[in-house]
Amino acid sequence: MSPPGSRVITSTSNPLAARVRKLRARKHRKAEGAFYVEGIRPVRAAIDRAAHIEILIVAETLLTSAEASEVVEAQRAAGAAVADVSGRVFSTLSERDHPSGLGAIVATNARGLEDLEVTPSSLFVGLQSAGNPGNVGAILRTLDAVGGSGLVLIGDGVDAFHPTAVKASMGSVFSVPVARAASDAHSLEWAKRCGLRLVVTSAQAAVQYSSVRYPAPTLLMLGSEGGGLSSTVMKRGELAVRIPMSGSASSLNLAVAAGILLYEIRRGRQPDTLSEAEDRCEFS
Repeated sequence: MSPPGSRVITSTSNPLAARVRKLRARKHRKAEGAFYVEGIRPVRAAIDRAAHIEILIVAETLLTSAEASEVVEAQRAAGAAVADVSGRVFSTLSERDHPSGLGAIVATNARGLEDLEVTPSSLFVGLQSAGNPGNVGAILRTLDAVGGSGLVLIGDGVDAFHPTAVKASMGSVFSVPVARAASDAHSLEWAKRCGLRLVVTSAQAAVQYSSVRYPAPTLLMLGSEGGGLSSTVMKRGELAVRIPMSGSASSLNLAVAAGILLYEIRRGRQPDTLSEAEDRCEFS
């Protein structure tokens, strides 16, 4: 509940509301080093992962769950900045069919490749010029689910803080480290320096994805939705795999392909599956 005497923002032209709408654009997210997130699950993830939340934005009339109300009250009690807005104002900030009534402006945790921790068991995904923010968010969510080490966005593709990517990640944008590499050369140099083993994907690869043991630490490289991986990256790959296609479709959605490959890599690293190596090709 809003504290007695608190001011509720009712104007859609209020500077805070205008700022949230501007953060939909990449140039404003980059300039401010911040992005907007909506919903109880992602906001709670930001809190749990100690992300720097600049301000919570709350429309009490739209909060429908006791959990959301408890989160808001706990943050108020902790002294967090909270802006109360009307349901109408909040609806102009939301890109959902049913606005949740809870949002936050969060500082982006911008990382470079050197900020990523590489261990002997690391599993990274590199996305080359990804154009679909929904795929970026979904891959973040899957990386989180398999205990992945981070996501490397290569080139001028979409950023992980795009509203659609944030929504699709379901809060995993706060759990999985994300770094930007300016070019293929930059990412490949980093991978070599850190001892990462490069796995590439191609419909023409001789080896099926489920018939190999994947090397570690791993950098799984995935190409853009339309063009696939560049020839430069393909030539540097230590292991090339394909996902078999039996029907009329010629390709899989990028996030679906990533999920198949990530779970296969994870399966091969589980203690109870190591005994199955007799029927699998070895790669060293």
